[in-house]
Amino acid sequence: MLLEQVFLKNVVLYFETLTDVMNFLFLNKKCLETVTSLYVNSYALTKHHNFPQIYLFFPQMQTFYVETTLQYIKAKDARCMPLIEINHWTDKYFYRDRKDNVFTTQWFPPKIRKLCVYPQQVIKMFTSINFYTQLQSFFLNFHH
Repeated sequence: MLLEQVFLKNVVLYFETLTDVMNFLFLNKKCLETVTSLYVNSYALTKHHNFPQIYLFFPQMQTFYVETTLQYIKAKDARCMPLIEINHWTDKYFYRDRKDNVFTTQWFPPKIRKLCVYPQQVIKMFTSINFYTQLQSFFLNFHH
């Protein structure tokens, strides 16, 4: 039975939309328990959905996995946001010189555990490098 739970969790990690997650949830009680017990969200969900939408389905989430960022991460979401792993940061906000750039805030950097960014984004990070207390993996993406 425990092995079955592991296989079900593996299936959930590859859903691309919240509709897929909902359809899975409604199959039976075991599927519902599988989703609500996951500590990480499905990998591709951030291509279509923002953090508050995803968090509703994954209440036990301890790591917010971001495959590709399409939307600006907001400070108001940071209160319940767990650690963050960002596989590919494409947010348009980092190509502008903005005051509210999340790389220079105090709430965003402490939540980052993994980060993959473009070289031009690294410069903005250096202004608050001491705030990246959870950072374990850092990658530079030279391909556009």
